[in-house]
Amino acid sequence: MRYNGQNWSAPAPQPPYPNFPVNQGGWPPPAGFAPQPGIPPYPGMPRSSNPTGWIVVGVVVALVVAAVLALVVIRKGKGEGESELAKMKDAFPGLVQPVGSGVSGTGYDGHKCYHETTGSTLIAPHNDDSLNLGPWTDAWDCWGFTDKPTYVVLAYLAQSDVRRVVDSLPPNEQSFGGDGYNGYRWQTPESATPVRYWKVEAFPSGARSRYLIIAQDEYWRNSKQGRDIHAFDRWCVAMPL
Repeated sequence: MRYNGQNWSAPAPQPPYPNFPVNQGGWPPPAGFAPQPGIPPYPGMPRSSNPTGWIVVGVVVALVVAAVLALVVIRKGKGEGESELAKMKDAFPGLVQPVGSGVSGTGYDGHKCYHETTGSTLIAPHNDDSLNLGPWTDAWDCWGFTDKPTYVVLAYLAQSDVRRVVDSLPPNEQSFGGDGYNGYRWQTPESATPVRYWKVEAFPSGARSRYLIIAQDEYWRNSKQGRDIHAFDRWCVAMPL
């Protein structure tokens, strides 16, 4: 109540406060305002599309796919290499007889044999720098007896690789076997000590045409150790091809 000098009177009514709307989604930004880096935009504002990000994602996906394909190719190649010994055994069951995991086994005439791969040093044949074996992939290397010739079965990727090895052999005597193979034999001079003999057997056609068999022996004339040329020939002819 208010006293005006004469009587008491009620105060004049005040105008009502404005009914401002309640902010449900944040006030809109002032004109010309841009969000600072690292600060999320105001709710309701559309997000900009960044093409660079999608390009990076695409490159990463492509690299992952390429890595997976490379791994598949490597595993496939390894599997094929591991199965070559089985193919060699099927082609020459009397010469290649792996045991267990196939690292070693037996062969013709009781030999102890070993599975070797590219880059390995072969025991049979040996002591002949003029013998270029070419790009063989797998070998069944058989040796271990001083009174028996040694031999190795070599696998190549293609018959053309075998042909190049045969064409590069030292001067030799050729023979033609009855089981579809050709023989190539040479030796050191008879006056040498010891006398060394080599014989290569190749297959001109069929599934065995990418294999070579190489036998080698040494003959010590004074001590009669090893085999002479005739005994070496008979041993080679008796190989179970």
